[in-house]
Amino acid sequence: MKDMNKENHAAMVYLEKAGFESWFRAFFDDTSKYEHLNNNFNESFNFIAKNLRDKPICRLGILYNQLVMSLFHKRRKQSAKWNPNGLVPTAMKMIGKLCNLVGAFKVDPCMSGKLYEVTNEGSKAVFIVNLEEKQCNCLQWQLRGFVCQHVVCCLKPFIPDWTKYCFHYYTVAAYRATYVQVVFPFPSQEDWPELEEHEKVELESAIKIRKSGRPRVKRRRAWDEPKAPTKAYSCSGCKSTGHNKSTCEVGDVGKNPKAKRQRTQVDGVTFTFFDRPAPKKKQSSSTIWH
Repeated sequence: MKDMNKENHAAMVYLEKAGFESWFRAFFDDTSKYEHLNNNFNESFNFIAKNLRDKPICRLGILYNQLVMSLFHKRRKQSAKWNPNGLVPTAMKMIGKLCNLVGAFKVDPCMSGKLYEVTNEGSKAVFIVNLEEKQCNCLQWQLRGFVCQHVVCCLKPFIPDWTKYCFHYYTVAAYRATYVQVVFPFPSQEDWPELEEHEKVELESAIKIRKSGRPRVKRRRAWDEPKAPTKAYSCSGCKSTGHNKSTCEVGDVGKNPKAKRQRTQVDGVTFTFFDRPAPKKKQSSSTIWH
């Protein structure tokens, strides 16, 4: 905060007025069960709907309805294959990664099945895990509602039911409840009801003065956001990257025919095509003298 005050005093005052519990992770309310805030969900959905933005308002509504309808149907169909009494596959995959890192920690039981001391072998940091109260002094378990690395170290030997140690939001039942609502399709545009006179609204164009140049399609990236990775092109001849077949040093460079190609002429009277005779080679002066 002192560094921020030197950089921008108004920003420091704004953050203090908003309250530490709204932006400082150590003061987050643990009933919300989130680790950080971002707009990744909005960005991913905007990427899916990027082809709909330039459509007229009625067409935009129809296509948007079809997009959401198909998205909900796809995820309901996908979640129907999962274990209804377990965690979502993404959560189980994360637990699997944490189990692979157990060897980097030392676990000392205080009360078996209840209280443990976990020591990081590298940094020598000590963490207290209380399985009964579902607390770890790293605060990960309380804030996220998901088991942290230290809890996994304590529970892995017991092969536990992970649903008992993760919040309800990570279960398949909660995932299915999110997409249980049915998004109904729009009827044909000819069947739309007519508006009453008092319901009609005059809509003005969103773009009153069109700017010069081609309209922007891609969103503006943040100043600290990494650039999208570019696709590396490869050579079809040697299969290496960084060049193509025409500039490949291993390929047939310089073997293209350099003689003049046979041309075709058209007879303007009969409109027939015939090959023009190839040009005769000029005789050298030495041959003529001989």
